[in-house]
Amino acid sequence: MKALQLSALQTIGLVDVPEPAPPPPGHALVRTLRIGVCGSDLHAYNGRQMFVEYPRILGHELAVEVLSAPEGSGFSPGDIACVNPFLSCGACHTCLAGRTNCCTRLRTLGVHIDGGMCERFTLPTAKLNSAAGLTLEQLATVEPLCIGHHAVRRGGPQPGERVLIIGAGPIGLAVFEGLRGSGARVTVAERSPTRRRFLTERLGHKDVVESAEGLLAELVIDATGAPAAMSAAPQNVLHGGRLVFVGHHPGDIALHNPLLHAREVTVLFSRNANESDFGWVISRLQQKVIDSTPWIAPLTAPSEVASSFPIWLDPEQGIVKPVISFS
Repeated sequence: MKALQLSALQTIGLVDVPEPAPPPPGHALVRTLRIGVCGSDLHAYNGRQMFVEYPRILGHELAVEVLSAPEGSGFSPGDIACVNPFLSCGACHTCLAGRTNCCTRLRTLGVHIDGGMCERFTLPTAKLNSAAGLTLEQLATVEPLCIGHHAVRRGGPQPGERVLIIGAGPIGLAVFEGLRGSGARVTVAERSPTRRRFLTERLGHKDVVESAEGLLAELVIDATGAPAAMSAAPQNVLHGGRLVFVGHHPGDIALHNPLLHAREVTVLFSRNANESDFGWVISRLQQKVIDSTPWIAPLTAPSEVASSFPIWLDPEQGIVKPVISFS
């Protein structure tokens, strides 16, 4: 079967790989229909994804068709689902505490192990989520929206509080959507004029600024993954406030201790998402409380992916969510 394999730095293309082995108990065989291209896929392409080793089949933002599933799983051949790509062990202390998103032995599809940029693969049926009424393209945006919602839950915004999102790439936008219904007053800081226009013109949000300098908020969420922005973010947190890092950087970041200490800032990190995040996002999409369709770029064929990666890497192209069609 065909797969898109990242074989080396900035080298991705279609290759022939073996068919998946028969699914073990508790697993389903699925056919990939749509794949959202994540910022981490772009980082892997450029050698900046800390967990990816070459060669790797990327792909964790997925809409799939079930080809076979165990009896009693709740899924039948022909069912359409989105995928929770975070494969946790279920036995470590974090899993037993319900925090499967940061399992000590976590394996993420398309990151630690091969993912869904292929025609067919197997995965635990527990990682399939039905989402009636959503398009295939919307299904491919569920996972990044879950990342944003999980970061919002980590920060715990309260009605009337000021929230500052730093960075309006796909994860910053997912955080923005995750704040819908919170009652918080949201400001987004983004240097890119193209991304600022997307927020104001496509999403109708007016409180958008170029720089976070001088702004203060009870909750600050950094979605940049840029060390300079991450190091500066504590300056935006009010005394007694919270700071959440959802963007990540593969090296060290510097945080100014006297400021953090003087303001008694709570510093939190947000990793991945868990099943409750998937349930929240799917229900909000179904209720049309949030809408990811403005994100979605025209579909890309697998044969066009190699030439498309350099374009997707340029934020001024205005492409929020590339989606690959394998169907």
